[in-house]
Amino acid sequence: MMSGYVQNDQHEEALRLYMTMRRLSVDRIRLAFCVLFHSCSISSTGQLLLAHLAKTPFVSNVYVGTSLVDMYAKCGNLADAQSSFASISAPNVAAWTAFISRHAHHGLGSEAILRFQHMVKQKIDPNAATFVGLLSACCRAVLVNEGKGVFYTTEKIYRVIPTLEHHACVVDLLGRSGLLLEAKEFIRQMPIEADAIIWGK
Repeated sequence: MMSGYVQNDQHEEALRLYMTMRRLSVDRIRLAFCVLFHSCSISSTGQLLLAHLAKTPFVSNVYVGTSLVDMYAKCGNLADAQSSFASISAPNVAAWTAFISRHAHHGLGSEAILRFQHMVKQKIDPNAATFVGLLSACCRAVLVNEGKGVFYTTEKIYRVIPTLEHHACVVDLLGRSGLLLEAKEFIRQMPIEADAIIWGK
């Protein structure tokens, strides 16, 4: 029910439902935090939820923590996103990917690469979404060599088969860098057929 409210932009109704759940001590409060954090900015609603969260055992929960990282970063508050990430007791690939992707969203390509390297050192295997975030970070920061390096290690080292979305990130990166002939050649050599999105990059 709460997800439905959030998806239909009825955030006040979602918050009312959360307050009812809390008053009735409903067992699924952890899930409620995750849903609500995806819908809130750091407003009075977000601050209220944070106050409630601080009184629960869910502060270090990977799902709640990942939602907090996402919420803070969407609001441009990377310091609190970092703090929330650091409080996660055992970050999984989804938490790392959210953290990397939020750096990408803010054009912090070098920082995203550092986070990725730290993730790998922690023996967390990246997935396809991780590489989309990492390639997007390289693209937004116009880190051509780094982006090409990431793309070519995706399958060779990490055994993640690049999708159309990964290829689109590389084409976008090359295009933003003015390397149009290289972008065209990259498209020509793609093992999957380019679609309108690729050609539009």
